[in-house]
This record gives sequence, C-alpha cells and structure tokens, in this order.
Amino acid sequence: MPTISGPYLASLKEIPSMSPSLPFSYYKGKKKGFAVENHHVLKISVPNPFMNTDMRNMNKSSVFFPTGKPTKSLPDLLREYNLPPGLFPQNVICYEFDETKAKLIVYMSSPCEVSFKDSSVIRYATRVKGILLRGKLTGIEGMKTKVLVWVKVTSVAVEGYKSDKVWFTAGVKKSRPKDAYETPRDAVRVEEF
Repeated sequence: MPTISGPYLASLKEIPSMSPSLPFSYYKGKKKGFAVENHHVLKISVPNPFMNTDMRNMNKSSVFFPTGKPTKSLPDLLREYNLPPGLFPQNVICYEFDETKAKLIVYMSSPCEVSFKDSSVIRYATRVKGILLRGKLTGIEGMKTKVLVWVKVTSVAVEGYKSDKVWFTAGVKKSRPKDAYETPRDAVRVEEF
C-alpha cells in the first residue's frame, strides 16, 4: 500500500491499488473547514500514523483528492434507488454512501425542517443515517415528522416504480403522495431537532 503524506500527493491512479473497499464521500460546499464549492472531491479515510493508538482503536484521517468529474448528487442517488429525489432538503452539505453496507449518511449545517406541498412537515437533525436499499430507506436516525406531535421516522418506502405513494413509518405506516417529494425544497433552520 503506498504511503500518503499529503492530501494531493497520491495520484488518482494509485487510489484503486490502496484498497478497493476504502470508503468515499461526495462533498458539496463546506464541511469541517474544508471548502470545496464547485469542485468534485474524493475523500478517503486512512489510518493516521501520527496518532499513538493501538490497532483496535485506530484513528483515521481524511485525505481529499480532486476527481475532476462529477459524482452523483443526492437527488440522483435517491432516484436511482427508486425513492423521491426531494426526500432531503436542498441545502444538504454532503452525503456519504457505502454501497457495500448500503449505509447512507446525509449532513446538514444545522437542524432544519421542510414543509412539503402535501402539507406534511419533516424535521432533520444535522446528521441523518439510514440503510438505503432499492425502494426504501430503513433504520433511519435523525428524521421526524409532525403527526399532532413530532414522531421519529424509522423508514421511508416506495412499493414499486409506478407507485404514486411514499410510505412513511413513524410509529404507524402512513402513505403520502409521491409527487410532493419530487423536488428538493429549501429547509428552514430550527433551534433543536
């Protein structure tokens, strides 16, 4: 495995030889002091040789590489998995998707909520996690919906490609019109999730 001592020293040709299973992320905007703006960047987590830890508790550093080509946007990823592209707000900072584990993590700059055109309201924590499978997002952490009171959303599903309903499980399973979630909407910042 080649040694990486700086964020831009390894070429993109070396990345696949490091490990085919390295986690990657797509960043848009600012995240933890790293400004990307309109550039596409590959983030790779590697063991940090400067940390004095044992192998069981290995700290990792993130190394960023410009990829030069666009990665899928979150709405495109959701569409590919047969979920409505507007399920998350427009002001998402970035997302991480590990295809091998189907783990999706979506980051927002602050807790926020979105009102959809079917009058439903969804609130998002700064980090929303879940398992992304074809037609469903399950095991969700960091998402609530208002049903008289705020209730934790545990899954979102679409039963088929031609279905016009999205099923939200928040205590009980409830359908909502899929077209209300077709376009990412602006979120309003809230004080707490």
